[in-house]
Amino acid sequence: MSYFHYGLRPSAGGNPLRDRGCATCLELDEGTPLDVRYITAVAEIPRGCDRVQSIEALEPGSCGVLLKSASGIEAPVPVDVSFLRVTRAHE
Repeated sequence: MSYFHYGLRPSAGGNPLRDRGCATCLELDEGTPLDVRYITAVAEIPRGCDRVQSIEALEPGSCGVLLKSASGIEAPVPVDVSFLRVTRAHE
């Protein structure tokens, strides 16, 4: 999780996500590589979707995610999420 949109001070200090136990910052170590994988996307959603409540990966072998709205509407979206799974060859 992140709190990046509020800036460094709120991310590194106290904030609602951190209060719930979610790390919103980390200390970098020059001897340890950092690999940040993320997806930015736009998807068409059905009428009646009010806001995205959750995003879940579809079953293994499927290529996509399932968007679930707060109003209960679900929308499958094709997207390749395989690169989000990190494999550590050096471990």
